[in-house]
Amino acid sequence: MPKPEYQQAIEDYQKALNIDSNNTEAYINRGIAYSGLGEHETAIKDYDDAIRIAPNNADAYYAKAFTQTLIEGKKQEAIENYRQAAKLYQEQNKPKYSENTLKKIEELSASESP
Repeated sequence: MPKPEYQQAIEDYQKALNIDSNNTEAYINRGIAYSGLGEHETAIKDYDDAIRIAPNNADAYYAKAFTQTLIEGKKQEAIENYRQAAKLYQEQNKPKYSENTLKKIEELSASESP
């Protein structure tokens, strides 16, 4: 997505949050847009807000983990958040999502330096 579209998305999700400050999907999607602009720490704050509102939202943990993989020194935190996402996907009877998330953990673990 081109940068102007990310910026527009951020503005649109902000409007949604002005209407409903507990809209977890708006926080997650705004976080994804921030991450697309390279504003990873701001994105993580949005994911944390989504998790605070809905602690069982696996997508929030997954998005947070993905963004953490883009930040130097956050690999272990990313693995922990991927684990939480995988656990929640499993509990929510979404085995494919869980399997894909576990593969992300394996990939990150394999890329760790000894």
